[in-house]
Amino acid sequence: MRTPTVNGLIGRGEITERHVEKCFERSLRAIDKGFLDSHPGNHRMTVLTMMRNIVATAVCYWIDWRLETRFKEKEEVHSAICRLDQLTESDVWIAPPDPLGGVNGSRRKKVKSKAVPAEVQLVFSDGEVETVRLDDQGDDE
Repeated sequence: MRTPTVNGLIGRGEITERHVEKCFERSLRAIDKGFLDSHPGNHRMTVLTMMRNIVATAVCYWIDWRLETRFKEKEEVHSAICRLDQLTESDVWIAPPDPLGGVNGSRRKKVKSKAVPAEVQLVFSDGEVETVRLDDQGDDE
C-alpha cells in the first residue's frame, strides 16, 4: 500500500473544511469564523489552509504508524502531531473571540515533544508545496 501525502490528501480534496471543523470543534465554537479566511501576519496561507495542512499531516502520521513505516510507538505519533503546533506559534495565529458568544475555549499550553520527523510539507491555497523544518524543542525528561 502506498502511503498518502499531504499534497495528495489536500489536492484531491480529501481533507476538507468539514474535517477541520470536526478536529477543532471545541476551539472553533469560540472564535470569529471570519478569521479562518484571513492571512495572519505576512503569511501566504490562510488559517483554514494551515489547519487543513495540520489535519492532513496528522492523518499521514497515523497511517505511517499503522503501516509501521515511520513510527514504532503510538506515543511517537502523538508527540509528532503535538509538535505541529510550532507551525502556529506566533500570536497572529490566535483567533479573535466570536463577537456573539462568550469565551468558552482557549489555547492550551504547548506540549513539548521530542518526536520525529522534523520536517513537514505544507500545501498552499495555490497548490504550491513548501517543506518546513520544525525546531527540536523536546523535553529532556
